[in-house]
Amino acid sequence: MAEAVRVSGLNPGAVKALQSLDPDQPQPMSTLAAAWGCDASNVTWLVDRLEERSLVERRTSPTDRRVKTVVVTPAGVQMRERVAQVWSQAPEAFRTVPAADLAAVLRIFSSLAES
Repeated sequence: MAEAVRVSGLNPGAVKALQSLDPDQPQPMSTLAAAWGCDASNVTWLVDRLEERSLVERRTSPTDRRVKTVVVTPAGVQMRERVAQVWSQAPEAFRTVPAADLAAVLRIFSSLAES
């Protein structure tokens, strides 16, 4: 997360919020509150942070003018891709661990998940 924060310039909550948005599916603010397990004021704060950076924008729902949806902008799609790329890389500390040791850790965690 620290590297994603550094690359994006966002706080951890905003990084997670952006990554959870579907660029192809605008979401009502109320739906985001339910999905993120927080109240509407938290969603407003997070969306404000993303909107300040032009990563998302609020739009009026075409089916209900009282509802505001959150839409990922092209800049938001690019930022999501940059963060996803950071998250797909192993942390530096893991890059020096021998493959056999990583395989052992994976076996251990897999067996824990099964029990």
